[in-house]
Amino acid sequence: MKTKLLALLKNPNLYLILFCGALLAMSTRHVLSTNSIPHSLIILIIIALLYLGILWAFFYLRRKQVPLEKIFLLLAIPLGVLFIIFLPPGESPDEIMHFKRAYSITEGYFIAETYDDFGHAGAKLPSGFQTSLVETPEHGAYATVIERLSEPVSSETSYVPFNNTALYYWLSYLPQVIGVLFGKAVGASLELIAYFAEIVDFIVWLVLIYFSIKLTPKFKQLLLFFSLLPITLQEATSLAPDALAIGLGLFLTSYVCYLIYTRQTRLKPLEIALLYLVAILVGYCKIVYLPLVALYLLIPAKRFGSPRAKWIHASILIIALLVLNLSWLATSSRFLVEFNAGVNPGEQLAGILHNPLRYLMVLFNSLNTMGEFYLTSLLGINLGSFTFNLPTIFFFLSFVLLVLLLAQRDEAIKITPFERLVFGGVFCLVALLVFTSIYIQWSPVNLPFVDGVQGRYFLPIILLIPLTIAPYARSKSTAVSRPSLVSLNTIVCYSLTTNLLAVTMFFAQNL
Repeated sequence: MKTKLLALLKNPNLYLILFCGALLAMSTRHVLSTNSIPHSLIILIIIALLYLGILWAFFYLRRKQVPLEKIFLLLAIPLGVLFIIFLPPGESPDEIMHFKRAYSITEGYFIAETYDDFGHAGAKLPSGFQTSLVETPEHGAYATVIERLSEPVSSETSYVPFNNTALYYWLSYLPQVIGVLFGKAVGASLELIAYFAEIVDFIVWLVLIYFSIKLTPKFKQLLLFFSLLPITLQEATSLAPDALAIGLGLFLTSYVCYLIYTRQTRLKPLEIALLYLVAILVGYCKIVYLPLVALYLLIPAKRFGSPRAKWIHASILIIALLVLNLSWLATSSRFLVEFNAGVNPGEQLAGILHNPLRYLMVLFNSLNTMGEFYLTSLLGINLGSFTFNLPTIFFFLSFVLLVLLLAQRDEAIKITPFERLVFGGVFCLVALLVFTSIYIQWSPVNLPFVDGVQGRYFLPIILLIPLTIAPYARSKSTAVSRPSLVSLNTIVCYSLTTNLLAVTMFFAQNL
């Protein structure tokens, strides 16, 4: 008995669990007390049981040498369910607008209608849509949600506006549409239909991230870290198309890396069809992510059978993507209206083209003044519609873990300078498109910085950063086995801590 106790005390995992557990307990207790939640001791016990129960399952699976993608499911499924339950539909950014767009598609509005002389977009939807979801956290929100679960959908209709989400192609809402159709088929209320849409969206995201982790030959732990950030789980369980964009972006990058560094055999016809499908969906999710498809050029020609076959497929895909995306841009451009005071997309674009050097200064000012915000919103400190903010210490801990993960050099796969150039170039091009699209659509004319960019917009391309800058062993034969700077145990314990705290914050502000 004494020997077992001494062995336990020498186990670093014990102190890791205790440290994260203490951090969780103190933070959770603070959140509950500041919101005057009764019976907070019971909530603390429930959180502690979840923390210890999931960790026990994790260490059990670790002993069984279960692959990392299954470890991901162990954590993502229960945490995602908690997010769905305790973060009501409507409290994530622009969720009500995305819900309107997804619902309108099931009514046959694959393209929104303009319903006034100002070009505002919308569709005829059931009356009461404006108040169907709880948009801001407030005490008593859960009671309101429960009450609305049994409310029938009105048979009366009226025009409901959703100007900003009318710009999205209908395919980007495919998971939500499936959930909405199911909810309508069983006669559910609007609130319950929103839950069905969130669940289907979450399942699709789970599948995409599962195969991303499974396929990628590099940076599996870093991919796990980003996939389990609270901001990622929030988007994965929301009504926005971000879940599909994040899943497709990471899957495309992982699959390309698999074809470059691991796969040795020729692609089968179904696999080539998958490349086409993913490319089309990425472009339709958000056109700013379309440059990700350029990664296909790194796939060795022998995977297609010959250089000629590779370039034939590349040409067909480029032409198809240009035709499809330009046709949608031509269609959706009529929905570009003044979202904010002083916004004029045409004048803003003309200003960029007329004076590109000034726009470079705008980008520099944005990074200089908003850089910290981009990083905090990327690492998941700002949740909901910026209504839930994790304690500052979690930003510093997340940042340290990110730096250590990027600094790890324990993999022998070599990335050539040209490949790094392509990975980095695609990241920069997507980032430029993100900033430019927000500047044109959302920022007032001649604003000296870009207003509206959030760190979460870069999650679909986040894997390109380590592929560009991370160190690597010079060759497989000379690679030296080095201890990891960040262990899988640390990532799991920390991810569990931050997400359980986030769920507690949702609960405290909505009870």
